[in-house]
Amino acid sequence: MKTIIQVWTQECVNVKTGKDNLYWGLGDMIRSTIFLHQLCLKKGYKLIVDHQLHPVSEFLVDAEHQFSELIRANEHNIQHVPRGKVIPFIESSNEEVIFLFATEFCLEKISQETKVFMKKLLTPNSTMSLIIDAYRQQLPLGYRIMHVRLGDSSMENDLDDIQIKRSMKTVYKHLDQHSLLVSDSKILKKKVETMGLFNVLDLKIGHLGYCKDRSTVQDTLVEFFLISGATKIKTYTVYPWISSFVYWISKLYDIPLTSVFGGSLRLVFFRLFWNVQNKLHLISISSRL
Repeated sequence: MKTIIQVWTQECVNVKTGKDNLYWGLGDMIRSTIFLHQLCLKKGYKLIVDHQLHPVSEFLVDAEHQFSELIRANEHNIQHVPRGKVIPFIESSNEEVIFLFATEFCLEKISQETKVFMKKLLTPNSTMSLIIDAYRQQLPLGYRIMHVRLGDSSMENDLDDIQIKRSMKTVYKHLDQHSLLVSDSKILKKKVETMGLFNVLDLKIGHLGYCKDRSTVQDTLVEFFLISGATKIKTYTVYPWISSFVYWISKLYDIPLTSVFGGSLRLVFFRLFWNVQNKLHLISISSRL
């Protein structure tokens, strides 16, 4: 029986990684790990997820396993295997233990077994749990999430007045006193906070694809776990796709999610195109499982 080890890492030996190159967020890692779990269930393989090489490991339950030392010894030999090549990579290998970092789409129907596996993986350690609880106590009971994704450049405050006005209009329309605003834009959060009408937490913003700063990684995970405990999620994004960060939370934790466009016909068009491409790829994956 093959053992597949999905190694969560920010660096791979066969691609240039980092802020100005290739990187993948927490949502991407979750989605790809769901795919591997679906594959391993189908093929009878054993799946191990190793996150010791990723900054999130400091805040999650210990994931030590029988091959942990093997991964430590091969820290600089982890291969990135992209969409469409994961199944051939695994099936063509003669090794009984295969380690990689896979990025792949997954079948939308997620079994309860896969949900349990992923939730166990995404369990905060005791110290992190106390931090999350302290922030959760600042929120209303049955709180909802308003998630606004303005793009990676917004993390560096690279937004013009038109973008801010458009996003503020969306916030006004969909945010309420029982909602927590989560956004990748410091400017937007600050403007909403000064209004004093809605829930905004003073948490650092970063991308887990390349961020290594301890406090920023911690705060990003605090947001992740707060979202996972919400009753509903509304999300607005400048990208054609729904942000993986909230999308896979909604799937794993069975939280209703509503996507709002903010009135952009361009995004509607690109969203339709993206969905068609996604469905075609999922059909291809399904035929190979």
